[in-house]
Amino acid sequence: MHALQVQRVLEQEHFLMRGHDVLHVLRDPETYIRFHNTKHKRLHDARENWHQIEQLIMQNDMSVRDQRDALADYVNGIGLKEASHYLRNIGRRNLAIIDRHLLTNLVRCNVYSEVPAISSRKNYHAVELAFEQYSNDVGIDMDELDLLFWCAQTGHILK
Repeated sequence: MHALQVQRVLEQEHFLMRGHDVLHVLRDPETYIRFHNTKHKRLHDARENWHQIEQLIMQNDMSVRDQRDALADYVNGIGLKEASHYLRNIGRRNLAIIDRHLLTNLVRCNVYSEVPAISSRKNYHAVELAFEQYSNDVGIDMDELDLLFWCAQTGHILK
């Protein structure tokens, strides 16, 4: 929840345009972010490289999953899950945000007998493919099924 609050503060303070020091926001108990010094550096690095990042995500000749993987490779500190979050938040479809809520529900739906590891890119992709197959089997788009699982587990929808 703090990450959403930080996002709102950064938007209000026009961080992308100004690039000012925002460490105080990351340290504030109301919006506290773990590893705030590292996150602060990564925010500034992403801001400095925003033009290249924007070019990457606007490419039309790449699949959304290739864009996601490239984004995770290019932006320091962003993994497949975070890159999927970002692309889904800007309207891309057919990406899974594989975290505990999705893994738990895949076990509940008998896709897996136990929560699979997603510690590697290979495992993340394998779980994403299994989730895609399950979503096709039940006739619900991955994005919508992911949101349904999230809402069922948390009781709310953030974005």
